[in-house]
Amino acid sequence: MEILLDLENICSADEFYELLGENMALPAYFGRNLDALHDVLGDITKETRIRIIHTDGVSVMMPKFFRGLRRLAADIHEENEHVCIVLEDDLS
Repeated sequence: MEILLDLENICSADEFYELLGENMALPAYFGRNLDALHDVLGDITKETRIRIIHTDGVSVMMPKFFRGLRRLAADIHEENEHVCIVLEDDLS
């Protein structure tokens, strides 16, 4: 399965989690933070590729959140062989 998240018009973490919820089945108890996302992604057992595109704006407007998202992508890559997160900027 491939999930595409286009961050071109995302200006806040809340908007990111809204977009995520529109494109991915999240449990009702999902906590709308990166730790909760880590837990959800860690439980995936089907091959899943998450492409996150147009990350440039988010990396500038929300640098702390973006650093956390990059760290999450790296951690999940090591912890769950079924999940691959690809972050692409506007030039990728």
